[in-house]
Amino acid sequence: MKFQIKNEKYMLALLGLLVWACSSNNIDIENMRCEYQISPIGIDSPAPRFTWNYTTNNEDATEFSQDSYQLYIATREQDLRNSSDNSWQSDTIYSDTPHATYQGSEKLKSRTRYYWQVIAWDKTKEHKIISPISSFETAQLNQSDWTGVWITDNHDKDYTPAPMLRKSFIAQDDIQQARLYVSAAAYYKMTLNGKSITSSHLNPGFTHYDKRNLYNTYDVTSQLLKGENVLSAILGNGFYNESAPVATWSYEQARWRNRPRMICEMEILYKNGEKQTIHSDSTWKTSIGPYIQNNIY
Repeated sequence: MKFQIKNEKYMLALLGLLVWACSSNNIDIENMRCEYQISPIGIDSPAPRFTWNYTTNNEDATEFSQDSYQLYIATREQDLRNSSDNSWQSDTIYSDTPHATYQGSEKLKSRTRYYWQVIAWDKTKEHKIISPISSFETAQLNQSDWTGVWITDNHDKDYTPAPMLRKSFIAQDDIQQARLYVSAAAYYKMTLNGKSITSSHLNPGFTHYDKRNLYNTYDVTSQLLKGENVLSAILGNGFYNESAPVATWSYEQARWRNRPRMICEMEILYKNGEKQTIHSDSTWKTSIGPYIQNNIY
């Protein structure tokens, strides 16, 4: 009996030493990115890509060589690595590259926050590394998600002063979050309650405007106020509405040339679960201001 007890103590001590040895590697997963961004809020890919890096916190740490991994995605943190309607997990992927792609049979939902985590193993399967939990947020995954329409003023494309657009609306108390999705042809400068939404000046990027338009997503939660709010925009011509030859590419003859215009949609989520949407439509006020002429140069 004494011999058995000693053996049990020995086995427990050995197990503890093994666990300590594995944990003492001090190897962590960091720099977790979705579509090469850290915790992005504007993902509109139906199959986003995920990457991560390994780091050691100890000079004596054993080098970790990834042999396989599993990717976990869920709409709630507590559902990660649990089988539920709110979660998805990949098969065990045998690869030494820290790169994964969402391949679930269920399509990702628009304007939804997702959480993700990775578990990786080496060839021996004795070393397992569990990543922290990161997140990403989808934007407008389908063209039909847009409730806003393209708007501009009533002036001709050759009228040089820049169009200005304005919309006032009432917001309730207890705002949880607010997202603004916006595109323009060609450029926009948007403010919310008089404060600029972005420091960028050349959004969105150039495209063939009659085929495709890019858009941006902004977190405007901190700029919203209880009560009356004002969302406004000034639109620039860019390559969309070149009124005179200014380069060698003849953009003044482009098939898409027209008066600058924009489309936007703001979704406000309240703490009680209610949602409010402010979108571009015919109720916006238009005017002109101090910008009497502009072009891409």
